[in-house]
Amino acid sequence: MTDPICVLALDAADYELVKHFNCENILQTNHRSIEVFSHEYDVPQTTEIWPTVATGVGPADHGLSTDVREWDSQTLRYLSIFTSYLPMGVRKALGRIIEGRGANRTIQRVADDDHIFDEAYGWPGLTDADHLRKAWKWCTEAEAGNLTTKTLDRRLRAHTGQEFGWLVSMSRTDTAIIGVHSHVLDVAGHLYANQPDLLQEVYRWVDDLVGLLRANLDKLVILSDHGIQNVICDDSDLGNHSWRAMISVDGVSGALPKSVYDVRKWLEAESTPVASPDEQHIDVGPARKHLSELGYLDE
Repeated sequence: MTDPICVLALDAADYELVKHFNCENILQTNHRSIEVFSHEYDVPQTTEIWPTVATGVGPADHGLSTDVREWDSQTLRYLSIFTSYLPMGVRKALGRIIEGRGANRTIQRVADDDHIFDEAYGWPGLTDADHLRKAWKWCTEAEAGNLTTKTLDRRLRAHTGQEFGWLVSMSRTDTAIIGVHSHVLDVAGHLYANQPDLLQEVYRWVDDLVGLLRANLDKLVILSDHGIQNVICDDSDLGNHSWRAMISVDGVSGALPKSVYDVRKWLEAESTPVASPDEQHIDVGPARKHLSELGYLDE
């Protein structure tokens, strides 16, 4: 069995906050800032950066930019063509109203399957990222005062545990590079940008969970796509994205990539290829015979 490189996409992990809160586990043994970009907006965006990390190309090539969430109704998708010309604030307000009436949105994926991962969970642009839609929904509910801090905290802890647990479990498979996306720090950053005590609390328990990852994984890479403007860093637009993205590693040598555009090639150079195993087929004959004798199957 191989020893895969495990990639944690820790959305909105702000490099300055990670250092300010002394999150030693998130910083790992080697860390630095990483250059990100903005294609359609004034600041880096989740749905543009993560597909670039996975594919090595920008939005113009991987095809995902602006609002990559699609409505699950054909009528709503048609109407969204016209609302795309409205200001972003108006579009978001309309979206909240429609979602409140039971409509759902799916996250678009890159057109082909050309990316770095053997397996990925919740990665925007590669998977359906249902966990990301849930995180967005909870953030909206909390902003509207419809979700208490206690309830949000419990949901985020359970959510994050599932994501981190997937990474540990899949590290025991014959894979070279695996990746998982976690949105917990993004939600906390948007909601608690002007509440440093609550923001620190979330950063600290996430750091504790990363400590469990480090204890169970030999090769761990942590990336963020942006940071969050906050009172601690004396930012002006609280709750909006910052440019303070980061990368940290354990068990992976070599100079760290300087840009999110470089991550794919760097991972490929640092990983160990997995030999294709011979296909093994399970003999279902005895089981089928037994089920037939019990009357579950017709001969």
